Amino acid sequence: MAQFPITPRHADTTVALFGNLTPTEAYFFGDATNYIHLDWSAANTLRLRYNAGGAGVQTGTWATGGGLIVPGTQYATRLEYSPTGMKVFVQNALRIQIFAPVIFSTVPTIVYWGSDNLTTQQIDAVYG
Repeated sequence: MAQFPITPRHADTTVALFGNLTPTEAYFFGDATNYIHLDWSAANTLRLRYNAGGAGVQTGTWATGGGLIVPGTQYATRLEYSPTGMKVFVQNALRIQIFAPVIFSTVPTIVYWGSDNLTTQQIDAVYG
């Protein structure tokens, strides 16, 4: 489980203001086939992706509907996983759930806050 507060500086409708197509909230990296990626796949769409042990990329999204993410508001965000799936909670509400095995062969221990492991796809937010 990983729990972290995120305070976005832009609304869910304008997360791509800096020209990044998929601004990243957090990227947990083990290696190329063991990672967790939480990003915005489009305005109003928070996406969770993971690859566990090279089993293939699993994807789930939360359609925020626009206006649910307010700039300057801190959001308690939590990732939970078990051998049967992964969940994302925002403000203690379940927002994304994926039912697919999560058995990392290399546990993701490196965390990139606000960008991916290539330090691209940055987002304008405050963590902590």
